[in-house]
Amino acid sequence: QNSTTVIKILRGTLRIKSISFAKEENIIIQTKNSEIIPSGTDLVIDYNGSLDTSVYVFDGKAQVLNPNQASSPVQVNAYQMSSVSGKNIPAAPSDIPDNILKTYDVPPKPELIQPIIKAPETTEEVKTIPETPPVVEEPKMGPEPLPEQPKPEVKPEAKPKPKKKPEKKPEKKPVEKKEPWCKDPKLEFHLNFDLMYAEFNKQGHVLLALMPEFVYCKIGLAFYLPIYYNYKYNFMKPKKSWYNFTDWDFSSPKDSAHDLWIKFLYIRYGKKGDPFFIRIGGLSGVTFANGFIMNDYSNMLNFPKIRKLGLQFDYIFSKFIGFETLFDDVSDLKLYGGRFVVFPFGLAPDLGMLTRIQIGSTLIYDKIGKNDRVINWGLDLGFPLVESNIFNLRYGIDYATFSVKAPDTLNKDGWVSSGNYGFSTGFKGNIAIIVYRAEYRYLKDGYIPEYFDNFYDLNREIKYAGLITMYNTSGLPTWNGYLANAGFQIAGAGEVGGTYQEYYDENNNTFNKAKLYLTIKKGVIPKFYGTAAYHKINVVGLTGIRGLFGTLYDENTTLTFDGGFSLIPFTYITLSYQKSFEYDEDGNLQSYETYSTGLSLGF
Repeated sequence: QNSTTVIKILRGTLRIKSISFAKEENIIIQTKNSEIIPSGTDLVIDYNGSLDTSVYVFDGKAQVLNPNQASSPVQVNAYQMSSVSGKNIPAAPSDIPDNILKTYDVPPKPELIQPIIKAPETTEEVKTIPETPPVVEEPKMGPEPLPEQPKPEVKPEAKPKPKKKPEKKPEKKPVEKKEPWCKDPKLEFHLNFDLMYAEFNKQGHVLLALMPEFVYCKIGLAFYLPIYYNYKYNFMKPKKSWYNFTDWDFSSPKDSAHDLWIKFLYIRYGKKGDPFFIRIGGLSGVTFANGFIMNDYSNMLNFPKIRKLGLQFDYIFSKFIGFETLFDDVSDLKLYGGRFVVFPFGLAPDLGMLTRIQIGSTLIYDKIGKNDRVINWGLDLGFPLVESNIFNLRYGIDYATFSVKAPDTLNKDGWVSSGNYGFSTGFKGNIAIIVYRAEYRYLKDGYIPEYFDNFYDLNREIKYAGLITMYNTSGLPTWNGYLANAGFQIAGAGEVGGTYQEYYDENNNTFNKAKLYLTIKKGVIPKFYGTAAYHKINVVGLTGIRGLFGTLYDENTTLTFDGGFSLIPFTYITLSYQKSFEYDEDGNLQSYETYSTGLSLGF
């Protein structure tokens, strides 16, 4: 009985070079969005740890599929590649670029040589004529013959002068072929249907939403078409029963333009990391450099109640110089910025990993209210130290500071620079199934790291108040601290991990926060999947009143869960749940719960 070996890649590059796989089912390589089944092959799988997987087959063949999609696998033969982006199906096979072949010391693809057809050899027999004996003439009677005249001398022919050898022309360097903009010219269609119950504005609503998505080559287009129905009102009176009726009334030309563009979830060309990438609409997971200024930002935190027309635009020129940009909402410019980056060794491909050294400068601008403005800017450096199939290690450095324009609060009309700054240095990477990150952080006079984070849209006013306090208060503590993160893959079944941050000031005061999480993937437990997380701040040790596991529930604790249960193929009952705690005036601990549940259908 044949056994199956499953190899799970969390991040990085894996090369398999073997001819021992007689049957395709003997081995499966998995990432979050792909499964690769090799057969007598030499291949490389490059996975960025998010939702982008590339497969290069140098010899043999491999089948590539996206387990999240109900589609047939794509067969990739020798000297071909395929890629899987997000939830899309694998791209059609295409030729591997020459630079990839050189990177992995693979000889160029052999050209087809036409056989030379030789003329058929003659098989006729050569007939030999037998020699006849010489005839001796008898002497004749008569006068003697005249003496024989001497023959004229024949001069030897002059030997031809040797011809000059033709001079060798310099060989032309092979011109690198540009990849076509579309490797797989076909239209993909996906549809999600959500029906759920949600509570907001102290009222219950039933949500009906259609989310069609179209993908053609590098172009993606998705819509979000929601209706919120308050069941307490008469459906025949849409102005009362539809919470978002004004998004569908098209009452004027200006309102019609607004009602149309908010139906777009996103439109994009390319993907993050490509030399050219643009996305308009909903944005999520936006991180610049090592994440010290902007980390995992999203303009969809209040979605779909608040719809924003965001913009990302990235361009890298000749692998040497480039920029990344972010506009939170182009229809209402408040938050925007970007990063300028240089690859100092990018024009020297023979230098290997040195070509991936980055030096960048980031600046993010935000408008607060009518008169106040914030700029968070800084410098960064990052480069790989080790890159292998099992062990990857990358080093990064960040420096950042603030400038504020707050005439009503600071009593100054112009921009005021901050003497407060932050510094961070550390490593991140993976060891086999372990993904890790470790950083030292120095926060001068109360500097706020990761100012633009995943929850910024909810905490904008709170963060700005803390920033103004930093300006108006002298002698704020300087914090020294660290961040540590580690996650473990459980035999392809899910992940378990944790993150911990802790900071100390000159008076040994501390502030910290911790997060523990568990993810169970689809298929491990029949028809169930989900992620549960435990968040806690102001942690002191593992036990005791403020210990991580001492008092499990207090005002510093938050519990979250996101998951679903499958009824039939392509159909799920989904649940999002959050529970927090707070002491009332009498000192009693009260809990607050928010949740949403519904039915999700997708294909």
